[in-house]
Amino acid sequence: MKKWISAAVVICMLTQPAMGLAEETPEIVMETTAEMPVSETTPVPEATPVPEETPVPEETPGSEETPVPEERPVPEETPVPEETPISEETPVPEETPAGGETESPTPSPTEAAVPEDAEAWMETENGLVWGSLADMIAAASENAEILLHTDEVMFVKDAPLLWLSGLTLIPDGEIFGDGEYRVAFAEQSPETADPVDELNCEAFKEAGENDAADLYIWVVKVETAQPDPTDTPELPTEICVEAADYAGAVWSSVHPTFLLSGIPEGKNWSYAVIIYDERIAVLSGSEYFAAEEGVYTVRFAMLDEQGDIVDASELYTLWLDHTAPDVMAVVDESISYTMHLSASDAMSGVDAVSLDGGVSWTPLGEDGIFTYTAAGATELAPGMVQVRDIAGNVWSSLESYALEAIVVDNGGGYGGGGGGGGDSKPARQHAKGDSEGDTVEYDALSLELPEEPMQVLNIGGEELPLTLELTAAEGFAVPEDYQPAFTAEMTAWPKAASGDEDAEEREPEKDTLVLTAVEEENLGDRFEYRWKFNGGICRLLANSGVRYIVLRVGEDAAALPVEGFIGGTRYTELKMQGVSTKKFDYTVAMTFNLDPDHIPMLSEYDFSESCDLALQVEVESMKYALSAEQKGEMYYYNVWLGPVEMLEVPFGEFGSEKAKTTEREIGG
Repeated sequence: MKKWISAAVVICMLTQPAMGLAEETPEIVMETTAEMPVSETTPVPEATPVPEETPVPEETPGSEETPVPEERPVPEETPVPEETPISEETPVPEETPAGGETESPTPSPTEAAVPEDAEAWMETENGLVWGSLADMIAAASENAEILLHTDEVMFVKDAPLLWLSGLTLIPDGEIFGDGEYRVAFAEQSPETADPVDELNCEAFKEAGENDAADLYIWVVKVETAQPDPTDTPELPTEICVEAADYAGAVWSSVHPTFLLSGIPEGKNWSYAVIIYDERIAVLSGSEYFAAEEGVYTVRFAMLDEQGDIVDASELYTLWLDHTAPDVMAVVDESISYTMHLSASDAMSGVDAVSLDGGVSWTPLGEDGIFTYTAAGATELAPGMVQVRDIAGNVWSSLESYALEAIVVDNGGGYGGGGGGGGDSKPARQHAKGDSEGDTVEYDALSLELPEEPMQVLNIGGEELPLTLELTAAEGFAVPEDYQPAFTAEMTAWPKAASGDEDAEEREPEKDTLVLTAVEEENLGDRFEYRWKFNGGICRLLANSGVRYIVLRVGEDAAALPVEGFIGGTRYTELKMQGVSTKKFDYTVAMTFNLDPDHIPMLSEYDFSESCDLALQVEVESMKYALSAEQKGEMYYYNVWLGPVEMLEVPFGEFGSEKAKTTEREIGG
C-alpha cells in the first residue's frame, strides 16, 4: 500500500499537547480536556496537576479582583504548593468544576471541538483530530471511522484505493441533520460533470497495493420516493395460498398443487410464482402445479396492471423426486443361487430393496450394491424384485430371475437379466412458471404500427419510452444531437410441433415485435447501437399479446421475452420492497466487429459471428451490469443473440438438433 509522507508527520503530531498541536499543525487538530487543580479547601481531581509552564486555556478566566495572566504567575506572598491551588478569593469558573463529586464535561464534536472549516474528523487514542479528508485518510488506523464534516465536494489526490476500502466514511449527523445520506465517489467533479459516473467503493477492495486515483468525495442525500397513487392498490389486499400435497423440506414423490386467491373483485390483476427468490413467472390462472424435480423454494404474489407486486406469500420449500431409481440386476453365472443388484438415484437417493414384491424391505447402502444368495433353486417372478428411493418411488422388475445351481464340470451356468431405468439419469432441474397461458387483457395497446421509421416507439398512436442510440462508429462522426431511427413490425414466432393438425393449419398469431435499426452508411467495421426502454413497456406489451421483442441491427438480432428476462436476489428484493416495474430502466448494447479476422465469443445463447451483447439496468439511482451467468444479485436469462434466421424456429431452439431438423424442413 502506498504510504503518504504526510501520514507519518500527522501521527507524530498526535503525541503533542493539545494547544501546541493546534498551533503547529493547522491541518489536523487534536482536542483534549485539561482539568484545573484547585486549593486545599476544594478537592482537586487526582489525575490532572498543572505544571507551572503549562499555559492556561482561555476558557478559564479569573475573577475581576484577581485577573489571571496568560502565563498564570503566582503572587509573591502566596507560596506555590505542588498542586498549584487557587486562592480562596478567586472564584472557580463553571467550565472547571472542582471536587470529586462533580463530573467533568466532555466536549462534543460540534461544541468548539471541530471547526466549521474542517472537512472531516475522527476519534483516535490520543483524542479528537480534524482537518482535510486527505489528511484524515493518511492518518487513520486500519478500519477507522471518519466523519465527513462538510457538505462541499472534497478532493483527495492519489487516494490509495485498497487502504480506502478498509475505512468507513460516515456523514456527520450534526451537519447533515435528519434524512438518509450516503457517501459518493467519482473521478470527475459533480460540479462540472453531467452526468457523473459514480464509482462503487466495493470495487476498491479488488485494487492492488499501489493502486491510487484522484477522487472527488461528497455526501448525497438519498431521496425517498413518494408513492405514486396509481401504483398503490386499494387495501386491504392479501394473497391466500391453499397447498395440497405439500410436504415441506422432506423428499416426496407427490407433487403439490397451490391454489391462489385474493385478487379483489373487479381488479384485472394476475398471479405469479417467485422461484428461488430470484425469478418471477406470471401465471395464466390461479393454480400452480409444482411439476419439476429438485430442491427449490417458491412463493406466490399478486401483480397489478403494471406488473408490480401487491402482496406476496410465505416461502415454500420443495424437495421433489418422481423418478424411480436406475437398477441393474443380473444372475451370477459362477456362483449357485446368486444374483447381484446395483441401484442409483440422482435425486433423493436409493433407500431399500425387496425380493418379495414389496412385502419386506432390506436397506441399501450408499453405494447401492446388493447381493442375494438363495438357499436353493429359486424363481423370482416379474415384480418380485423392487428397489425404492428415499422419496418413495419404486422400480419393479419386468423380468423373472432363475437362481439355479452352477455345474462346474461343463462350465455352464444360468444367467438372468434385469431391467433398469435406461442409460440416462434424471437431472436436477429448476422449477418453471406457467407464463405461456392466456394473456390477461388489461391496460393493453392496439398493435397498430406506423410504416415510416421512428425515433421513439409509437404503437397505436401512443409514444412509448423506447429509443435507439448510436454511441460509437469507426467510420462515422456521430453528431452530438444525433438520434438514429428504427422501424417496427409484428410477426409470428413459430411454435413447437404439438401434434394438433387443426392448430398447425390455422394462421399463426402475431406475437413478436421486431424493431430494426435504420443503419447509417460507412459505419466502418466497429460500431455500437444501444436500445433503451423500461420495464413498464415490457409489461404493457405483454398485456397487449406480445410475447417477444426482437432488437435487430443488420442481419443480427437480440431476442427476449417480455414476461421476464431478469432475475437475481437483488432484483427480487427490490420487487418485494414495492419498487415499480416501470422504474427499471434497461439498456441493451449491441457492439459490432465486422473485421474478417475477428474471433467471436460464441455460447449456448450467443450465435452471432459479429455482434456482442451487454445488458444493464438502472433502478433506485443504482446501475447493475447484468451477467449471462445465472448467479449473483442480478442476471439475465432467456435472452438470445444470433442471425435473423433464428426467428424461423421456435424460441430458444436455434442451434439445437431439433432446430436444425426444422431448418432443413423449412429449406426443403
